[in-house]
Amino acid sequence: MTGLSLLDFLRETSPPEPVQNVWDYVSASRLTLWGKCPLAFRRRYVDGIESPSTPSLFVGKVVHGVLEHVYRCLDVGTLPTSGRPSGLR
Repeated sequence: MTGLSLLDFLRETSPPEPVQNVWDYVSASRLTLWGKCPLAFRRRYVDGIESPSTPSLFVGKVVHGVLEHVYRCLDVGTLPTSGRPSGLR
């Protein structure tokens, strides 16, 4: 790990456009990624470059999205529609 703090690293390598909303959400996985590789953190959360999804991750996201849609519908007292949930791409 480098001797730079996270804020120093972001200042030194900031993109030309101002970065917005990088600190809106802080999680254990973000902090772990920063600890392992600050460049990977920058690419993912500052530059917005996403790594390719594996098939199992894709299926997990779809199942999670569908279950979330079903439980949200049940929570408000409606039946889930047969269409695609709005949160899925």
